[in-house]
Amino acid sequence: MVEGAPNAEPEQRGYKSQNYREITPDYIFGGVKPGYIEMIVVTTKLGAFEKVVNQKDVVEHTEEATLKITPSQAKSIVVWMLQNIKLYESMFGKIPNFEVDTTRTEICKKVDDLLATI
Repeated sequence: MVEGAPNAEPEQRGYKSQNYREITPDYIFGGVKPGYIEMIVVTTKLGAFEKVVNQKDVVEHTEEATLKITPSQAKSIVVWMLQNIKLYESMFGKIPNFEVDTTRTEICKKVDDLLATI
């Protein structure tokens, strides 16, 4: 296509934000809000200072980031996650379910059943 012509594909470029970092979450917290789903990424660590100075074990929880995604984006992420979980399990073996909550256990079972059909 001729540059500047109607329907020309724009050039694509990608950059990492100066605030980019990798986070390994210990858990995700959040819920449904009007128009979006909120996911708060939380990490935990054992507080070294409290252990050394006060001989107390203190677990520190840090909110690292909040993601606000549309329901449409959430569905897209679910599909992407299922594809990658299936790939992971085919490479490294079945991921065990550790859920205690019965509702979540039922959902985990449904996810396992769904993965078996993909």
